[in-house]
Amino acid sequence: MKFSMQKSAMFIDLEKRVDNYFLDNKISKTGDWRLYTKTIFWLALYFWSYTSLIIVPPTETWKLISLCLIHGLSWAGIGFNVVHDAAHGSYSENKFLNYIISHFFDLLGVSNFMWRRKHNIAHHTYVNIEDEDDDIETLGAMRLSPNQEWKYYHILQAVYATPLSSLLYILWIYKKDLEKYKTRLVGNTNIPEMDNVDRFLFWFFKCLYLVIYFLIPILVWGSVALVGWLIAAGICGITISLVFQLAHIVRKTQFPIPVNDKIESSFDLHQIETTCDFATNNWLVCWLVGGLNFQVIHHLFPKISHVHYKAIQKIALVAFKEYGLKYNHYNTLTGAIFNGHFGHLWDMGKKPIVAKAA
Repeated sequence: MKFSMQKSAMFIDLEKRVDNYFLDNKISKTGDWRLYTKTIFWLALYFWSYTSLIIVPPTETWKLISLCLIHGLSWAGIGFNVVHDAAHGSYSENKFLNYIISHFFDLLGVSNFMWRRKHNIAHHTYVNIEDEDDDIETLGAMRLSPNQEWKYYHILQAVYATPLSSLLYILWIYKKDLEKYKTRLVGNTNIPEMDNVDRFLFWFFKCLYLVIYFLIPILVWGSVALVGWLIAAGICGITISLVFQLAHIVRKTQFPIPVNDKIESSFDLHQIETTCDFATNNWLVCWLVGGLNFQVIHHLFPKISHVHYKAIQKIALVAFKEYGLKYNHYNTLTGAIFNGHFGHLWDMGKKPIVAKAA
């Protein structure tokens, strides 16, 4: 599948402005102390919550549940703030460090190899395109795009979306990764053949995950450990699903239909039309979600660390205004959630009106 052109005149101009920003300020496009501080925080939260559950487990039920919820949120926090940058090569100028840190995905049960093909290639190229973007594929359980078939139960999808998203993480590590390993496909995009090292790491980390989250906890807690894992996996799934869907599955974004295997837009304009920023002036949201609320900026500049997105946004907004481009954005988190995302789910849940032939 091809785009009408790779770069528009606007984006060529914007790239120069962004490059000049980094040159003039003599700073790197990769992470800095802000990213390293977040790395320490999220990894500390991860290890503290895990050891608190395993080594000195509390006896009160509410404390156990709270720790499981915190541990599940630490998975999402590490993914958003640390590994996501590393997988894009923007965590550090040191490629080996990016490679090592990106394998924290594997430690969390998600194959880094599959993620980079699914996310960096398929999703970042074919955003919101049916059968290409794996992130909008729900096997018919939900209708996220107007180009997907409507089912009668979709009328309730705004109600069951959150409970269903609690299964996302579980399906990801045990179904989607293994399917991709077998079929070597992400949508219609081919996955390159794994070499022996990648194949070893895939199975090594899958087995290590079973040891860390099943064998050891069951030895300590017995079968009740499975309940704790489900709590952590559920809150992680809900959090990941919500953040990513606020960036793409909202009323303001588009869902293009290719014509003759061609997208009638340049690559960069396609990113702008199919992504949405939200709550970019809320410092807490920015800090917690690793800049994923600057999704328009991220899709235009995926190899720049998220700690620079606020500065780049200011440059981009000037360019968008000069070139007359629409900027998809929700000012608040609540607006993005309820009006943007759940409003879109409600719209897509309604039975489509079929136009009668003249």
